[in-house]
Amino acid sequence: MDKHELFDTDGNSRGYYSSNNKLNDLTGKEWLFWTRSVISKPYPPNLQHALRSRHGGQKPPELCRDLISVFTKQGAWVLDPF
Repeated sequence: MDKHELFDTDGNSRGYYSSNNKLNDLTGKEWLFWTRSVISKPYPPNLQHALRSRHGGQKPPELCRDLISVFTKQGAWVLDPF
């Protein structure tokens, strides 16, 4: 297994990334953080247009964008069957 350490722009370690990771671009350390954390960012409640407000499982587009950017590889395709 090929692992290498990644660093942020300040020189702090982001953890180790495995080239065997086919799911996303996260290191093991980042994966643990994102899967064991609660998103506390407030999303505006007034983004609901008439069609979206009819669906009980609506989510702010910004939340979907944030989750997709964290949990998929850059340039990957995302299927939304709904």
